[in-house]
Amino acid sequence: MDTRNQQFLEQWETQRQQGKGRFILKRGVFGFGLLIPFLLTASTLIQYGLQVDEFLASGELGEALINFVLYPFIGGPLFGWALWRYNEKRYVQLKNDEKR
Repeated sequence: MDTRNQQFLEQWETQRQQGKGRFILKRGVFGFGLLIPFLLTASTLIQYGLQVDEFLASGELGEALINFVLYPFIGGPLFGWALWRYNEKRYVQLKNDEKR
């Protein structure tokens, strides 16, 4: 087994022990769910030349606020859950390959 897969196994075993809920909260809600709205808002502000007053007058504040609700509470958990499933599948496959 190559070192990249071995590192994954070691890291995933540690994360698995911490539990699915904590993983989803950390990677999904905080990692993805809060990062994406910040990036979207920052890119919108950059489009407005960092002129906050123009940003507020444009009406895009509502969209930004919706992003700060939807991504952390809906997108984040879904992303975290999907990432957990992907990692779990990979872990099981590597463990089965290791036994052969």
